[in-house]
Amino acid sequence: MRNAHRFWPLLAAAILLPMHLKLDKSDPKADSTHTSAPKAVSLWFSQAVELPATKLTLTDAAKKEVATKALTKAPDGAVVAAIDAPLSAGTYNVSWRTMAKDGHVIKGDFAFTVK
Repeated sequence: MRNAHRFWPLLAAAILLPMHLKLDKSDPKADSTHTSAPKAVSLWFSQAVELPATKLTLTDAAKKEVATKALTKAPDGAVVAAIDAPLSAGTYNVSWRTMAKDGHVIKGDFAFTVK
């Protein structure tokens, strides 16, 4: 019984951790290199996100914003931003921010390169 005080916080963390919103994967992947330019940026999250509260910005190496179409939700749950024009060779940065139905907000960024 004297170790019970250690058990309850661990149990609570194990129950609550899966409930937190996080980025599961992206396409293109973070720090990846591509021989052909992607036509869209897709983000998959650990739970459904509020599309109206979601923002994605794509910038080039000079920090100039690259035009993308309005965000959509794919049948597999991905949040997708189609890229308006073909990307030239260079490094690109994706910055994103989103919110879960419970109001939990997360944000992040990653880069990828086109050869």
